[in-house]
Amino acid sequence: MLTVEGLVAGYGRTRVLHGISMSVPDAGIVAVLGHNGAGKTTLMKTIMGLLRAQQGSIRWNDEEISRLAPNERVKRGIAYVPQGQQSFGQLTALENMELVAGSDRSRAELIDEMMDRYPDLRRYSSRRAELLSGGQRQQLAIARALLTRPRLLILDEPGEGIQPSVVADIRRTMLDLAATGIQVLLVEQQIDFAVSHCTQYVVVASGRIVDRGEGGANSVGQVRQVLTI
Repeated sequence: MLTVEGLVAGYGRTRVLHGISMSVPDAGIVAVLGHNGAGKTTLMKTIMGLLRAQQGSIRWNDEEISRLAPNERVKRGIAYVPQGQQSFGQLTALENMELVAGSDRSRAELIDEMMDRYPDLRRYSSRRAELLSGGQRQQLAIARALLTRPRLLILDEPGEGIQPSVVADIRRTMLDLAATGIQVLLVEQQIDFAVSHCTQYVVVASGRIVDRGEGGANSVGQVRQVLTI
């Protein structure tokens, strides 16, 4: 379980998060919702260690990790897919995956599994990542994260700016992962999908949690009401 308590973080002297407390249970999806600038991405970066926590605690399976480097958090089973379909543009799709998968004997099987999940990565495995479409780059970014064998996958607006058919594939992946016991922490703008399919949700505004509850279709109206205030 991931537990965040009293988390304060920001950029320089500017505080963005003001005492965030939340948890991600051992199974299911937790959706983080809020308007642009609410602090959602700052929260994800702080959990991943890309931004230093100024105050508060981040615990992963009862271990305090708030001072660990990002690579140490990855080793402990946390993976992060940031906004922007990030990859190594000059490397091919296959080289991007090989870089993450390492050199153990199961590497080829893991990469093959990712290519089965996203056939375009097999079709364009020799194409440089910078020449892939936005949707294909996002699939590559998710595949690279999954190659680390995470127990918690953090997705920051995975469907932003990509075609609907690819968004549907990514959503199926997320639901499949959650069904197999991988924890998912999802930042999402599409309220209906996120709230309907999550186990729990939190709404962030001005760096604070202003609402939280159980997911499900019956909670969509509540979240929409909070976000219009």
